[in-house]
Amino acid sequence: DQHLVPRRLPLKQHSSNCDGLVTPSCCSGLAIVSRFAFDEVSFVRFKIQGSPWNMFLDGEFFAGKGLGRVTVKILPNMAVDFLVTHLVSESNYKIREAQAHELVQVVIESQADFVVLAGDFNTAPMTEADRTYSKVVKVMADAF
Repeated sequence: DQHLVPRRLPLKQHSSNCDGLVTPSCCSGLAIVSRFAFDEVSFVRFKIQGSPWNMFLDGEFFAGKGLGRVTVKILPNMAVDFLVTHLVSESNYKIREAQAHELVQVVIESQADFVVLAGDFNTAPMTEADRTYSKVVKVMADAF
């Protein structure tokens, strides 16, 4: 029903380098679906993508990884930022940590009353060498 989705934003409005018509290359593949209208929509492509040396092996270089954000006003004076991401899945954890650093900066700079973050971080909380998880939980609480 149309009343469940009050406003649909074309992808071009917030991701100028993604048409999604031929291939998903350079498109994030992320989605946030809500029955509430989005007050703001943005996508920040991570500065560091997958390794160019592995671009044809794993496709991470072309995947357009980043952070999607929508702001929803659930009450007139209460805003919630919903963030979604999918960090690089390469075994090179340094790229993933750099992406986590960018993600954390967006969380810290959010002007919303509440921030909800979801996604595939491609790391486990117990991984000692990869500090991706520890970077994120310094500014967010883990639901699990």
